[in-house]
Amino acid sequence: MKIIESSEIRLASRPKSTPTEANFTRAKTELKSLPDQQVLVRNLFMSVDPYMRGRMSDRKSYVPPFEIGKVLDGGAVGEVVESRAMEFKVGDAVVSNYGWREYFIASDHREKSLPR
Repeated sequence: MKIIESSEIRLASRPKSTPTEANFTRAKTELKSLPDQQVLVRNLFMSVDPYMRGRMSDRKSYVPPFEIGKVLDGGAVGEVVESRAMEFKVGDAVVSNYGWREYFIASDHREKSLPR
């Protein structure tokens, strides 16, 4: 069984004003071997958008707040690095909402997009 180590950025605390490095933590996770009809993606670009600042607060909004201790989600562009799905091949570019993580495993989809 092949294990992939991945880094991700998590919200450590809610910022009182301007977010600082202390509000975030980097964590290592392990991804197990790739199941059938799944793809392993390495994120190349992760979105940092103004709406994300609002999600760092614990208040009602049009999108739910980020959870303390959980990876920040948001738009990302990645590359398929391993595929066990016919619809994707190694090297395919994909978009997702899997956010601030180095690698993730997702189900295949007929469109070359991997929604959350």
